[in-house]
Amino acid sequence: MRHHLRSLALPILIPLLLVACAGSAGSTGPPPVVSGIPAPVDSAAAAAARVLASYPQFAGIGPLNNDAIGQCCWFEAAAAPGGYKVTIHVGWGDCPAGCIDKHEWTYNVSAADGSISLIAETGPSVPPGIPGAGGSGGGTGPSGIVGKAVAGPVCPVVRANDPNCNPRPVADMVVVVRALDGTEVARTRTNAAGAFQVPVPPGSYTVGGEQTSGFPIPPAPVAVTVVANTQTNVDLLFDTGIR
Repeated sequence: MRHHLRSLALPILIPLLLVACAGSAGSTGPPPVVSGIPAPVDSAAAAAARVLASYPQFAGIGPLNNDAIGQCCWFEAAAAPGGYKVTIHVGWGDCPAGCIDKHEWTYNVSAADGSISLIAETGPSVPPGIPGAGGSGGGTGPSGIVGKAVAGPVCPVVRANDPNCNPRPVADMVVVVRALDGTEVARTRTNAAGAFQVPVPPGSYTVGGEQTSGFPIPPAPVAVTVVANTQTNVDLLFDTGIR
């Protein structure tokens, strides 16, 4: 009888030991966020962690501390439609007095898949030795166009502060950027959150969307002017026909 009980206990005991060992091995901190692998994001803190993990030049930047004097570099994160907004701020030059120069990046992070879209970037080039200098998403700030394709109205009668009436994202839509003479400069597709990003040199352009499934009429082209070291934001709206 004892031998029978021991044989039953072993299959149960071994998995428990494996779980215990795995827990102790990971006790030094949370698992790292791997850039580029789709994964849902369920909090502002997780969204900020995903951005910081995706851009190594932001390593060491901590959250904003309103009580700190001379804090040069910080991040903020908050809920936004479809996910979260993360702002990375760096400053340099006499920061105890408020920093002479500043540079900021603002990202959207999709709650559904954790995808990151740069929606705004402002400030002069970040000098070497300052967090954020160099690399994609930091430093000199490549010029380009970022935005979102959405469809609306969603409700026959739009109710204020009703998230069910917010425009819904249009995924996998072709976005076309053209010079003012009509020449195509670039094209891309929106992601699952309806977001897109197109690097283009400074200049004047129109941004439009091609006809896509469920929407027979594409959005009207939007005229934009892109300046150096800036990501210009554009929203493309599909009309659902709901009235």
